[in-house]
Amino acid sequence: MVSPSALAPSLSEGAQSTASNNSATSRAVTYDQDAKLILAQKCTGCHGSGSSIPLTTHQQAKSVASSGQLARAVSSGGAMAQYAGASAQTLLAWVAQGTLQSAPAAATTVTPATQPTTGTGTESTGTGQSQMSTSSAGGTTTTTASATLTYDQDLKAVFDARCVGCHSALGTYQQAKAYADSGRLKQMVGPGGAMAQYAGTDAQKILDWIAQGAPQSAQGTAATPTNPTASTGGSTGQTSSGSAATEGESEPEQEISGAGEGGAPETDRSRLRRA
Repeated sequence: MVSPSALAPSLSEGAQSTASNNSATSRAVTYDQDAKLILAQKCTGCHGSGSSIPLTTHQQAKSVASSGQLARAVSSGGAMAQYAGASAQTLLAWVAQGTLQSAPAAATTVTPATQPTTGTGTESTGTGQSQMSTSSAGGTTTTTASATLTYDQDLKAVFDARCVGCHSALGTYQQAKAYADSGRLKQMVGPGGAMAQYAGTDAQKILDWIAQGAPQSAQGTAATPTNPTASTGGSTGQTSSGSAATEGESEPEQEISGAGEGGAPETDRSRLRRA
């Protein structure tokens, strides 16, 4: 266990530590004063009492911490590091100090880590698109989103980056669509939802996708087949019938004229004269 006194910097050192986002503290970090609130805000939405890795009590959190899972999850590169944010250092300090539940009698005052402030705003561009600006210590990034959001082009990358690490049931379009249709996805990433803070600036994109019917891909305009018109077919049929009829009528005429040209037998002519 790290001695609390070993972590106590001078006032000037503490100020420099805070300015550089260093989580060095002047007192022991405890579950009751520090870790409990962080776990409640950032972890128990998924790791509640009914989950396979619950973090709702000190004993549960201590058990996970003792196994090394908590430190691995919130350390840089860990599955939960981006969700823990600046609070990750506080959790790591708590683990390093022996996962204390409450402060020892000789503990001094803590200087909690300062979390960066992030402002997010969404404004309409007036062109059927929306722009989302995120302000942070690194500057402002503006992203223009298509008015029509699809799973293939927009949402798959969001789910892969923010969700499927813990929620493999969002790994395919069919699974994500089922969550969207049931209303559960909207509940989770909407304001106050368990996953709203983890979805971050992508929460609104997910909500817009759901509102648009959760399409998988952009629908192209289907080509309309060109069918012969009824009048054209009728005219063709009539023309064919007329041609057939004309040809059929011409054959008797040829037979009659042929009979005249060939001449009737002499006996027939004699009969005609006698008549």
